[in-house]
Amino acid sequence: IGCQLAGHSGNVKSLEMLFDGKLASISSDGNLFLWNLNTCEIYYRFTTNNSLYHYYLKQLSNGFLLSSGLNGIQVYDLDSRILIKTYASIDRGIHVLDELKNGTIVSASYDGTVRLWNLNENASIGMISFYYN
Repeated sequence: IGCQLAGHSGNVKSLEMLFDGKLASISSDGNLFLWNLNTCEIYYRFTTNNSLYHYYLKQLSNGFLLSSGLNGIQVYDLDSRILIKTYASIDRGIHVLDELKNGTIVSASYDGTVRLWNLNENASIGMISFYYN
C-alpha cells in the first residue's frame, strides 16, 4: 500500500481485510480501528473495553465484524458503526473464530473447548471439550 499505518498505542493482535477493501485492526490498547488503505488513515474507531484482551477479528458473510478475547465475543455492525452484541465470557479466552456455511459461528478457546454460536441466541448453542495429558 506504500504507507505506514500508525495509531495504536498497544500491540496489534489481529488484522482483517474487509469486504469493501478496507482494513480492521485491534490491539491491546482497547481500540478497534477501521482503516482506509487509499488514504492510509483511520476512518473510524471503536473504543472497546480496555480490560478486554483481544485475540482475533473475523468478518462474517453478513458484513458484521467479530472480535474475540478474554471477555468473550463482541459483534459489530460496520454499516451503522455500533457494537450490537456481546457474548458471555469464556474461561480462558477465545483464540480463533470462523463462520460455518450455515452462518453458525465456531470458536476455539484456550480452555480446550470448541463452541458453536448462533447470532440470534444469547449464549453458545453447543460445546465440545478436548482434554490432553
